[in-house]
Amino acid sequence: MDPILFECGADAAGALHTANGALASIGYAITPGADGWSARAEVGSAAGRLVGGGFVRRMIVDVQVTQGSQPGTSRVVVTPAMSGWSGGALGVSKAKKEMQNIHSTVGQALHQAGLLAS
Repeated sequence: MDPILFECGADAAGALHTANGALASIGYAITPGADGWSARAEVGSAAGRLVGGGFVRRMIVDVQVTQGSQPGTSRVVVTPAMSGWSGGALGVSKAKKEMQNIHSTVGQALHQAGLLAS
């Protein structure tokens, strides 16, 4: 699965805060990175996935804010930290759907906060 990229304006800290808040709103536990510009977001448990396989919601993503493609912009990058294969073919399918949900939720939150670059 490919990372999700959002081009944002100059408020990189606001973009990270908004992205993390959006992930938390759909059940993710957020662990801020030591660098202050990244985080790890996790939903579900490894034990639950072992027992329930692809029927259990489980996903880990890394969130990072980097320099944007233009001067004075930033970029929010959401990268899957797992493939879903531990849940078999069903797990992979659910992981792809989860990434689509993340794309929609984080994108909408950044848009509503006025943080997406135009």
